[in-house]
This record gives sequence, structure tokens and C-alpha cells, in this order.
Amino acid sequence: MSYIGVAPSNAPLTADDITDGIISAAKLASGVSVNTPAFRANLSSDQSISADTATKVAFATEALDTDGKYDTSNYRFTPTIAGTYLIYVRIGYQEHNTGAGSLTDQAGFYSRIYVNGSSVADVGNHSSVSSLQGIISAVATAIVTLDNNDYVEAYTLQQGNTNNQAANLKSNASYNEFGGYRLIGV
Repeated sequence: MSYIGVAPSNAPLTADDITDGIISAAKLASGVSVNTPAFRANLSSDQSISADTATKVAFATEALDTDGKYDTSNYRFTPTIAGTYLIYVRIGYQEHNTGAGSLTDQAGFYSRIYVNGSSVADVGNHSSVSSLQGIISAVATAIVTLDNNDYVEAYTLQQGNTNNQAANLKSNASYNEFGGYRLIGV
């Protein structure tokens, strides 16, 4: 029999405890831990980002929110359960050498995770386009210890764009996503 998890009492969780992806009520009552709260949010539309200004990303569409802890109006996650969390943000800009709303050659940008208004992760990339058009991205991840009232937000910064023009984040979930979940056993 293969084990796929462990309850806090160290009683093994087996495939027999799960039917159609759902853990049995008896096993849940015995204290099986799950990685919640968990959330994942996407942009509901493209977002224009001004040059040289750290900007909160408007992740307004929930793709997952196990416990109702993600606020789609303030674009933030407040766990209300203290613990250690894995948080990530993927930022993807439209890229083209001359296109309005695009990152141009050698423009830089950053994916940032903020906890309570301060950056805890900052990952950058830069555009090196010629005449191609596409999406360029960077992913920031952090493992953070959060209290029940801490909040987590996603920010970005773009700089060095031709004439300091704004650049667009694309609403496609493949390019821009913000999420996280509580780690069990940490």
C-alpha cells in the first residue's frame, strides 16, 4: 500500500481514504493536515504599468481561494492563520522593440512580493528584443512566516523603457499569476 500523506497522529493516509480526489470525512476528522489556506489570482484585464514606479498588480480574478482569504478589491492575501507559506508571483510584460505599451530593447522589470508593505522577494529580467513580439516574464517566490493578520501583495517595477513609456501586463493567466499556500509540517 502506498502512502500519500500523513495525519498529525502519524496515521498514514492511503489511497483507500480518498474517493474521486476527496479525503474521507473520517480521515479528515482524525486530523489530516492540508495545505490551506491557499489562493491563486489572475489579472481580469491588461494592466498598464508606468515607468520607474513600483506598482501593485491588480490580481482581481480568483482562480482558487480555499478559505476566502484573498481580497479581490485590495489585491492582497491575509491568511488569518499563522504559519509558514510559499508565495509566488509571475509577472509577464508584452515585449516588442517599437510597440506602444511594450517593453523595448534593454528595458528592465521586476516581480516583487511584499509582506505588510515591505519587499521580501525581488526578481528581475530585461528585454532584449529585436523585431520579435512576445511576452517576457520573471517569477519571484518566497517562503515566509506569517501571523494571522499579515498581508501579502504582488508588485512590479519596469524601467529603462524607450521614452519612459508605460508597459502592459497581459491578462492571460499563463503570463501573470499570484498565489500561495500554507506549508504543513514546517
